[in-house]
Amino acid sequence: MRRFLLLSACVVSLSAAVSPEGLVLHLPFDEDVAATVAADYSGNNNNGTLRAGSAFDPTGGHLGGALVVDGGLSVPLAIGINFGLAGTEIPGGYLPDGGEPFGPRSRGWRYGWLNDVTDYARERNSSNAPDQRYDTLTHLQHGYFNAPPGVWEMELPNGRYEVHLVCGDPTYTDQINQIQVENVLVEDPDGEDHFDEYSVLVQVDDGKLTLSPGPDSFNPKLCFMRVAERTNMALGVDIRDSAAINNATVPERTVSLWFQATTPFTTTRKQILFEEGGTIRGSNIYLHDGKLYGGGWNLPTKESGWAGTWLSTTAPDDGAWHHVALVLKGGNKVTANALKLYLDGVEVASGPGSQLWPHSGDIGVGAMDEDTVFHDGPESGLGHPLSGRIDELRIFQRSLVPDEIDELLTETPQVPPPPPVPSPEPFLAQGVVTGVGSAWQRVEFAGDHSYTQPVVIATAQVPLGALPAVVRVNADDADGFSLRVQNPGKDLALSGFSVHYIVLEAGVYTADVHGVTLEAAVIDAPLTAAKGRMSDLAARSYRNSYTAPVVLGQVMSANDADWSSFLATSSNSGNPADATLRLGKHVGEDIDVTRVNERLAYLVIEAGQGQLGGLDYSAGVSADSIAGMGNNPPFSVVAEGLGHVDAAILSSAGMDGGDGGWPVLYGDSASAYGVLNMAIDEDQIRDAERSHTTEQVAWLALGSTEGGSVPPVPGGGDPSGSPKLDHGVIANLGADWQVVNLPQSYVQPVVVACPVTEAGAPPVVARVRNVTSTSFECARYSPSNTAVSPGDVHYLVTEAGVFNQSEHGIDLQAGLVVSPAAATSRDWTRRSAVAYQRSFTAPVVLGQVVSANGHWGTFFATGAQVSDPPSADTLYLGHQIAEDPRAGSPEQLAYIVFEAGAHQFGEQLFVAALGSDSLVGTGDGAVGYPYALGLDVSALNLFERLLWGQRMASNTVVASSAAIDGANGGWPVLMGPEAISNSEVSLAIDEDQLLDAERNHTTEQAAYVVVGPAAVGGMLQP
Repeated sequence: MRRFLLLSACVVSLSAAVSPEGLVLHLPFDEDVAATVAADYSGNNNNGTLRAGSAFDPTGGHLGGALVVDGGLSVPLAIGINFGLAGTEIPGGYLPDGGEPFGPRSRGWRYGWLNDVTDYARERNSSNAPDQRYDTLTHLQHGYFNAPPGVWEMELPNGRYEVHLVCGDPTYTDQINQIQVENVLVEDPDGEDHFDEYSVLVQVDDGKLTLSPGPDSFNPKLCFMRVAERTNMALGVDIRDSAAINNATVPERTVSLWFQATTPFTTTRKQILFEEGGTIRGSNIYLHDGKLYGGGWNLPTKESGWAGTWLSTTAPDDGAWHHVALVLKGGNKVTANALKLYLDGVEVASGPGSQLWPHSGDIGVGAMDEDTVFHDGPESGLGHPLSGRIDELRIFQRSLVPDEIDELLTETPQVPPPPPVPSPEPFLAQGVVTGVGSAWQRVEFAGDHSYTQPVVIATAQVPLGALPAVVRVNADDADGFSLRVQNPGKDLALSGFSVHYIVLEAGVYTADVHGVTLEAAVIDAPLTAAKGRMSDLAARSYRNSYTAPVVLGQVMSANDADWSSFLATSSNSGNPADATLRLGKHVGEDIDVTRVNERLAYLVIEAGQGQLGGLDYSAGVSADSIAGMGNNPPFSVVAEGLGHVDAAILSSAGMDGGDGGWPVLYGDSASAYGVLNMAIDEDQIRDAERSHTTEQVAWLALGSTEGGSVPPVPGGGDPSGSPKLDHGVIANLGADWQVVNLPQSYVQPVVVACPVTEAGAPPVVARVRNVTSTSFECARYSPSNTAVSPGDVHYLVTEAGVFNQSEHGIDLQAGLVVSPAAATSRDWTRRSAVAYQRSFTAPVVLGQVVSANGHWGTFFATGAQVSDPPSADTLYLGHQIAEDPRAGSPEQLAYIVFEAGAHQFGEQLFVAALGSDSLVGTGDGAVGYPYALGLDVSALNLFERLLWGQRMASNTVVASSAAIDGANGGWPVLMGPEAISNSEVSLAIDEDQLLDAERNHTTEQAAYVVVGPAAVGGMLQP
């Protein structure tokens, strides 16, 4: 609760001489004694957390309340360890570990490995590493060299310790970092990715801190760690990293505060008043040995190479309140007198400095928070607390002039201004405009709603084979907007595009008031970025505080006849969630890089799920995995929490590709069932190719949480409620994608395929992608990175939906689901429960991966246990990549559930069955599964029986894994050129050869369907 006193004021308004412009943090420290949060009164929500050993005194400050820090407590033990190749650069505040056996190290420490693991230490020199600490690593247990489990230990006094551990690899994602930290097992929270960070409290009772791989880890890697004694280590106020304060490039900065030191300044220990950043970039204000210090540094030579300046002055040791201000005014190079220190309104020292590039590591008030650099060297930990009080901390993102600093000393108590009026409720309009071409089209806002300041953002859904296109928007009134698609550079005629859009009222919205953390605005974009100068963007401050901001935007005017596309980055062309927000427009490889000023619409929303404007939404930033139109799209992202998507918008989140690009929704089913299919498109001004390096894409999807597995129309995908069934054999198919045209048109076709192979041929899977209402693409693929042997692929197609015998003539359920993560030989739990939409007595489940987002993947279905086939009560579906050490990608799965038995649908005869647990590997031979179509052929003559046998041999057969028994994974294939007879199907289980050459396999079960010749009234048709 805030406390305001008219005579002993707690909040002081700035006079006219000290404009609040640029004020990003104001902590008046006026909370009651029981409060635990230092509330930021600047309106930027940079609140601080009160550490143990500190308190708020509501009336004992220089201007009202104050922060009281009891720095008389003991300073805790703290140490940082950096794992990696011996001889590499070691970040300040860390000690090196190059994999050597346990023994004495520098500064009197004893630590190391149970065995010599120097051969497993690495330095990647990767641009994916946020800093040097993340670029080095040591394998705790090498997953590919059959290395024994590694054990690392450090000699420590018995007690409680907080361990902050970072695991992973900037180059590879092939690790499951489950780590045993002393007596605590930490689990990898998100599977195979680049980095995992853990903070864990442990108890050391044997004089050593021990790290080892967990029982379910795979190829775990250690990057760096910090260990701090728990006792009395957390003092002062901790302010988390903020885009408004430190996660931004800071050309100008003023830190102003009042302090009262109760321990004599002559003490040899340092006392922190304020610090931000770490050992690479940052600034601080502290007391030491009778002096007041103010410092700043920005070490990377690729930036300014500022080795650091620490200004100092003799400080009065009188126990009174004093005012200090540290002022920075720097550029991208070190210049004289860029850093100035003021004491009680008087400039006491100045020295060289530069701007600060983005610097993480939190912000400490009254004590050190993580790492900092003093005049005598770097240190790590959470110590060096003040013994005393701090009041009225303010941070400005500008350099105050002397008159303004003097005004801070003479400010007078005033009643605080009333809180700002919150933005109105965010009225949202969204939709998809079809048939968009080169001509402008008018779109009226939904419900006749008028906007004061509409924010319009749109994304093109690109048909297969279409030319490059950017969406142009002209939002010139409060009732609607105009849009078109434009071919960049050449302005070739376009038609047949769909455009997804959203419209939102500009404003700042908060979770407390509006139920969502979001801001939306329209700004000017005078600068234009292009190939070779993608950094020509304008800095913009966040209006809210975000943990994981998702930034989307649109060029929302058409002042220039030539094209341009929205771009959001950090200060170094990365995802703006990582650092400064920079916004602008770019023109890719266009030779004409001149554009007039345009208006940019943008919104920022916290990543996650919720409700916005009465619709369910899901927002996020993809992994760095979305490649170009020339790289075999689509590349898919799962819109977590949504089963059905009505509209989706995409924006570039950083720009890795030098040619520039923009994200598009890809294909006819770009947003079906909670999966967003996308790609990066490029102009063709200087070259025709549209390949592109992988990028991150920000996305926002609107829809509903229901409807993900079955299309929301009666009976099935076909609104008429009529099921369809097609089948066939693709002859002599190779590794190149081939279009397969369907004899019927579907609303939502469900495709299942099965390859034919022969003994001795390389492993093969059937891949399917780009399923449309009248066709799909298919290819044979070797998961072992070997040449593909051409061969046949059998396929079966039906309409998505739920059908029954009495209404439709068939008992069947078919649909599409998303498989977010690939199961592997290391983890078979990656599967998703799917509900039956009708009852089955003996379900036969077939399926297929119908996207091509990852290297490869095959379908599998199970019951409650992975080793159980689907039952009448339980169905799990997933996709697997067996022994492949590479990370899998989210994929879309098609599945069909039949009732076991022989059936006739229309004129088509087929049998569905779950085979016995008898299939062996391709290295063990083939096994026959019997089947019978249920027809009496005894009345046929010899010629008719011979004809029947010939026709049965040309039947279609598809098969899928029903449970997984073998630890290495596998999938069923048809074996041999005569895999089908008039009563038996020859199948085997194939395996990849990525980790071993053998293809023997324990026995498995397969679900299979045999589609036979047509019949009328039970009579065979010759």
